Amino acid sequence: MNQVITSDIPKSLIRFSKMLGLLKYFDKAAYTSVEKIFWQNGVSGYEEVMEKVVRKSSVDLELIQCPVLAITGESESQELKRQTQVFYETVKKRYSQSKYRLYKASEGADAHCQLNNLQLANQELFDWFDSVLL
Repeated sequence: MNQVITSDIPKSLIRFSKMLGLLKYFDKAAYTSVEKIFWQNGVSGYEEVMEKVVRKSSVDLELIQCPVLAITGESESQELKRQTQVFYETVKKRYSQSKYRLYKASEGADAHCQLNNLQLANQELFDWFDSVLL
């Protein structure tokens, strides 16, 4: 998360308390993602996110002990797409059932977490679970 926040959001915007309101007009997918992060973590601003979520969390991909479904949306930032690809490539070396999926705007599922087409994302997720677990 630290790389995503620091590479994708200009520092000048972070300083403004109305940053979320501004983001709504420039990138609705990012706006929805930010609201979701705030809600999930019970925070109201970037300073709290940086302290509670970003600086206190990290992922050691070597500790993952199962196949993964790595998904990202076409309209997401380059950093998020890069991290998703690295995540997938690292885990796939150990678990060949892992799968990478890039959702496209033409599918209506290109937003973060595929919020603009959850039905498609959920169908793919459950189909993948069936293929791995059954």
